[in-house]
Amino acid sequence: MDWMFVLPTSLFVFEKGLKKIGISSTKPEERAKALKWQSSYRSVVAMVGDDCNGWASSDGMNEMNLLPTRCTIQTHLMKVQIPVAQPTN
Repeated sequence: MDWMFVLPTSLFVFEKGLKKIGISSTKPEERAKALKWQSSYRSVVAMVGDDCNGWASSDGMNEMNLLPTRCTIQTHLMKVQIPVAQPTN
């Protein structure tokens, strides 16, 4: 991604089957409402940040060549649109 300043970026590889939880409040009663899922595919993700300030994903791709920039998620309806993966040459 292009920014007007350099972002400290690291690449992470995540295995399939990894249990994940979305951003949630620090309040225990709110944490129960956070989106939870388990990854179906391995992925490579460019993460911006550090261990002190936290991490945020900026880009990535999974082993089926699905890109997060091509997905649309509507959290209230939980409707997910993901394009069919096309083979790469």
